[in-house]
Amino acid sequence: MSPHKQWKIFLSDLAYDDEEEAAVLEVVRSRWLTMGPRTEAFEQAVADLVGAEHAVLVSSCTAGLYLMLAALDIGPGDEVLVPSLTFVATANVIVHRGATPIFCDIVSPELPLMDPKEVARNLSPATKAIMTVDYAGYPCDYDALAPLIADFEVAYHRRLYLLEDAAHGIGGAVDDKRSLGNCGDAGAYSFFSNKNVAIGEGGMVVTNQASIAERVRLLRHHGVTRSTWERHTGATFGYDVVDAGWNLRPGEIQAALGLAQVKKLEVNQWKRHTLVRRYQNRLAEVRPAVVPFAHLTSWYFPACHLFPILLPDATLRDKVREALQVRGIQTSHHYPPIHLFDYYRKRDLGVPASLPKTEEYAERELTLPLHPNMTSEDVDWIVEEIKQALTT
Repeated sequence: MSPHKQWKIFLSDLAYDDEEEAAVLEVVRSRWLTMGPRTEAFEQAVADLVGAEHAVLVSSCTAGLYLMLAALDIGPGDEVLVPSLTFVATANVIVHRGATPIFCDIVSPELPLMDPKEVARNLSPATKAIMTVDYAGYPCDYDALAPLIADFEVAYHRRLYLLEDAAHGIGGAVDDKRSLGNCGDAGAYSFFSNKNVAIGEGGMVVTNQASIAERVRLLRHHGVTRSTWERHTGATFGYDVVDAGWNLRPGEIQAALGLAQVKKLEVNQWKRHTLVRRYQNRLAEVRPAVVPFAHLTSWYFPACHLFPILLPDATLRDKVREALQVRGIQTSHHYPPIHLFDYYRKRDLGVPASLPKTEEYAERELTLPLHPNMTSEDVDWIVEEIKQALTT
């Protein structure tokens, strides 16, 4: 059986049509596949979308996170504060830079975002950056972080960088002036196949600081001062190498897909919002299920990337998950806490003895399907199946 045939409702799905197919065909016919004019166009489209001065397309969000740290020379002896409730890439890039991730707890299971009070408690003379995570497409309390950063900089007479893992964040905003991903010194988006803008693999760094953007551009291409496209078009002949960079470049097919996806983002975001409201209204009737973020009314426009729910414990969570699977409804789990993984437990990598709120959330969390191809009837059916599982 094909792995796709068992699912009647996918956890996520591509909002693709003839436009993406035509975009790929155009690239193939152009006979230029590596970083070039479509890359530049996609970068400009995202910069315009989120109100950033600079956007740099890279091979993945993980690459973007790493390059942000590299651009700021964050390395051995430095600490970076991060939530443990995130995909492991958030912490891995810090380790690869030789720095130490310091894990912070969430506010609560109902608000599963890095707690500013935990950030304040974990700040130290070694802290070089705070890396937030826009979990599920919702922003942490950036207004509460601002005075912490200001006080730190006065006390230690140096910069404390605010970096944003906005893998879930594109299409969302804190208010009418700040897009998710563009709330700090730099942010990185993911364009993985399940994201709100999906191109298969790819990421993008956005920033309002030219020095960060210039270094990220340089480091993604081996530290070479001229791109292959510039040399191909005859704009330049020679080049220099001014830093020891990496090959973290994107391709033109991914950029072309991204351009097609960005055009659809506004419509697809409203579809996601409509589905989230439907879920919230229907699940309000279902006890003992709890919907994180449902109590919030002040945020301008969350990205609504994931739809998590909480059950009272892991046993009941798994019962619901198995019942939905039998009915062809795909679910997932976001995320096992990083501080509990073997690699981090067995090494001196900033791992706390316990993060009780994060651990409770992870024990209870189940991610339900959410994507623009779904209908309100799909949501109703999923909720009815959850109710059935909880009453049998």
